[in-house]
Amino acid sequence: FDETWNTVEQSDVERDHGGVDWVAVKEELRPKAMNATSREELRAILQDMLSRLKRSHFGIIPAESAAALAKEDSPKHADTSTSSDFDSNLPSAASALEKFGNVASEKEAPQEKPAATKTEIKSKRAAEAEASFGLTLRFIQEIPTVTGVRPNSPADKAGVQMGWVVKSVDGVDIAASQQDSNSETAKYVEELILQSADAGEIDSQETWIFQTKPGELHTTELTRARSEGISTKLGLLPPFQVRCDERVLSKKELLALGLPDDFNIVVIGFNIWMPAIAQKVDEAFQRNLNADGVIIDLRGNPGGAGGMAMGVAGHVMDEPKRLGTMRTRDTTLEFKVNPRRSTPQGERVEPFAGPVAIVVDPLSASTSEIFAGGLQKLGRARVFGRTSAGAALPAQMKSLASGDALLFAFANFTLPDGSTIEGVGVLPDQPTGTHREDWMPNQDADVNSAAQWIAAQYKSDKP
Repeated sequence: FDETWNTVEQSDVERDHGGVDWVAVKEELRPKAMNATSREELRAILQDMLSRLKRSHFGIIPAESAAALAKEDSPKHADTSTSSDFDSNLPSAASALEKFGNVASEKEAPQEKPAATKTEIKSKRAAEAEASFGLTLRFIQEIPTVTGVRPNSPADKAGVQMGWVVKSVDGVDIAASQQDSNSETAKYVEELILQSADAGEIDSQETWIFQTKPGELHTTELTRARSEGISTKLGLLPPFQVRCDERVLSKKELLALGLPDDFNIVVIGFNIWMPAIAQKVDEAFQRNLNADGVIIDLRGNPGGAGGMAMGVAGHVMDEPKRLGTMRTRDTTLEFKVNPRRSTPQGERVEPFAGPVAIVVDPLSASTSEIFAGGLQKLGRARVFGRTSAGAALPAQMKSLASGDALLFAFANFTLPDGSTIEGVGVLPDQPTGTHREDWMPNQDADVNSAAQWIAAQYKSDKP
């Protein structure tokens, strides 16, 4: 308890802790911590204490996760923190549950942790798994909806389509959103729990029931396959897959949108900001410098290496402007764009100068928000989709004596105009995909709207 309280006291960039009487919180909860009879009870008290800050990136990662990593991490590396270059948002629903899911309600006292639900157990397994059905799941109008199907994935091969409503998984009903809180963090966790239904153990099977249209159900047996990508690992976190996807909208897609079929619109997306994927991201941009427009897909991207935002922004900006500023108690770091004027092979190039659209959703967080919000404020990109997570505080992790790990924010971040993302998120210039009808039949509402905007920028040039 004392280590957690002292760490926040000494590292929180807000010296007054956002107006929270931190000493009073200690005086209230320390006696309860001293009388705790189990690690779970102590963890609940610590979560309650951290929840009083009402900010993202403050939480306790249970010891069970650290134990799962013991085979991979030597003891001398057990008490490590992430670099300040990392925002520590996690790619798995299990991690999000551990970071935020057990935080006590603002109106409720901490209670004994209940038995793990099926969803929680599955999501913890998924933290170490490298398999999925290839589904993207989000709440649209509070209804669990398929908003993405990876090409050639088990879900794609089974004929699952965007716009379908998830009714049940292995006989367990998937409920509509119950989140009436204004907390962006709470909404973020709820979306992650829904998305966790996609991941699990390789070759594991489940029966999914979808509603394809009002009154019509479709049942299918899905088997998870190994996820594509590069396996990587960060600090105390389980290993996870990183990948970069790149595609050009087909003539069929363009004609369906009422656009001329000679447009060259490319979609570049990656699932996390990590050095392991940086080269592939760079190559994707450099292959498409002559495109008519670029759509950067950051949906579901939880963040990662904050420094990457400056380099990736340099593919679409030719001036070293400031994406934003990170401030700790003692230092200030400006995130300046690094214009990319050469390829790894030494060939001279200029950053892409055409229209840039960025798509985000409630699971776009941290570095994704820094990147999208920065380019939006600089007027270089138009943002589509739904409001992002509002979780953009740079954070670190450290092990506690209990075996749990403490996640704590040590800095804040402001955009070029001085505004903040924390608790607010990146607000789309053009909200899209907010109604289920937008996704039917089997339509990517966000990308379609972004493509139409790009085409409109050439209205005077192309009929």
